Amino acid sequence: MFISAVDDYEDLQRALPLPMSITIGGAPRDPQKYWTHILHASVLRKFFHGTDQLNMKRIYDAMDACIVDLKPRVREHLDAARQICTALNSSSQVGFVGPGGSMRGESAVTLDELYGRHLHGDYDRWQRSLSGGRFFGENAALQWNSSAQRLLRLTRQTLDLGLRDGTFNLDRSAIDCV
Repeated sequence: MFISAVDDYEDLQRALPLPMSITIGGAPRDPQKYWTHILHASVLRKFFHGTDQLNMKRIYDAMDACIVDLKPRVREHLDAARQICTALNSSSQVGFVGPGGSMRGESAVTLDELYGRHLHGDYDRWQRSLSGGRFFGENAALQWNSSAQRLLRLTRQTLDLGLRDGTFNLDRSAIDCV
């Protein structure tokens, strides 16, 4: 399922490439870039937030269970990827100061944009998304999306390489999400 979901995401990336820039000032905001960021974040969130079957923590556990030939540093690589995944949701490349002076990272700001403004109408998240302004929400989505996309691709490449070189065998695992 993970391989298929990543293939679907790559189809989205080809159809609507993730913009790697935003307009800071001096020109009108580009709604197409904003909505492309929101669409990508909506698709990528299943890999990094909540209890979805495709949550990367579950994927790393499944990959770990599929190891048949313990090549040097395979488990260390998976552990490092787990740490990067955790950091993606808790640390920040860019700090956003919210109401009351609280510092929030791009993951929190992006989720506020998604759940407050676009997906669920969560009132508290909507208010937080308004407090930072459109620029913060768009900048957070750009930062979070690009980091999430890199980690998703790295994980897929690791799995593909491991399947080719015999490190992973999907038949060995009782976990069918990979």
